[in-house]
Amino acid sequence: MNTPEAKKIYSLRKITVEPSFGNIKQNLGFREFLLRGLEKVKIEMNLVSIAHNLQKIYGMKRDNERNNTKNIQYCFSLRGFFKFSIY
Repeated sequence: MNTPEAKKIYSLRKITVEPSFGNIKQNLGFREFLLRGLEKVKIEMNLVSIAHNLQKIYGMKRDNERNNTKNIQYCFSLRGFFKFSIY
């Protein structure tokens, strides 16, 4: 991280990755995996990610209803994982 470009890339972590893990750890109380084995851990992490994403969707919907400024539509597809898009 000696170059300004590397510092800029690293600074993006604060606003993209870290808040998600902070929410999962603090608000959802997920601090360690309860299952063992790579496949089981993947399933457990997917469930935690779904819970995190549902919280985000609920928050966006609630804010949209409060502000009533734009129409947000949610599309879900059940093909192994939830897929999320905003139009």
